[in-house]
Amino acid sequence: MTREQIKEWFPDATDEQIKSLLNAHHSELNDIKGKAKADADEFARLQGVEAEFKKAQQDNLSESEKLQQAIAEAQAEKVKFEKAQNRIEVEKVLIQAGLTNEDYKDYIDGLVTENREASIKLAEGITNTLKAKIDSTIKQKETELINAMGDTKGDAGGNADEKTEAEKFAQEHAKLVNDSNEVSNNIMNQYL
Repeated sequence: MTREQIKEWFPDATDEQIKSLLNAHHSELNDIKGKAKADADEFARLQGVEAEFKKAQQDNLSESEKLQQAIAEAQAEKVKFEKAQNRIEVEKVLIQAGLTNEDYKDYIDGLVTENREASIKLAEGITNTLKAKIDSTIKQKETELINAMGDTKGDAGGNADEKTEAEKFAQEHAKLVNDSNEVSNNIMNQYL
């Protein structure tokens, strides 16, 4: 904060008031800087104490405890590795079902476990359910479209005895051709 800024904010302020404001501002800044430095120094000191404590704790472990700690760390790494491998297998199942990373990103972690077979089975169960729902929806929409078009014959369960105009015309035409052939045959037989 400068003298000019104070004059802009408080145009009626006297020199004595401006000086008092600046002194108060600088005093507050110095207090804040001092506290920040003390906090930073204390933080650095505590980090050093923590590092010393961990080293002392590690030094005080027996060989057996160190071995147990190493085994526990290795086991944790093994679990992480197995989950990473199983995640790849689960992603294969989901991708083969037509899903994208965007589709399954929110729930894939819930599918992946340490057990490969269980993870894959869970993913396949979800994809099979999705496929069944999609197939059901497609059939339902096809039925709705057929019904909307008014075509209720054939496979849709309509009356198979009802004939379209084209079918009726084709039958009448075939009958006329057949009758015409019979008449022609009768005439030919009379001359022979």
